[in-house]
Amino acid sequence: GLPGENSESIKRTCDFLSGYSIYGIKIHSLYVMAGTRLAEMYRAGEYEPIGEDEYVEGVIYVLTHINPETVVHRITGDCPDGMLLAPAWSREKSRIIEKIRSTMSARGLYQGMYFDKIE
Repeated sequence: GLPGENSESIKRTCDFLSGYSIYGIKIHSLYVMAGTRLAEMYRAGEYEPIGEDEYVEGVIYVLTHINPETVVHRITGDCPDGMLLAPAWSREKSRIIEKIRSTMSARGLYQGMYFDKIE
């Protein structure tokens, strides 16, 4: 959810990282925190946070395309209490994790199923 990032950017980043021996990754959305330049951009209408469904699909893409041996340390992040301006859905960590898990399960997806290390 970086400014200017889209689903193709996420795919390119994931594909780039697949060419390296990555031992662990941390995934989380960019959230708008009070008192930051991003908060100013958000208030001015210059930045729109990633939507929940787009985030879930992005995480699923990454998980299914990374090396199955890569340790996934996190798939959501936390903004300090009272500082989160957006997106509101990021407050519901457990629900988002379950949505990712259940969506992958329903589709028969698992970590690394599309991994193809670039030589």
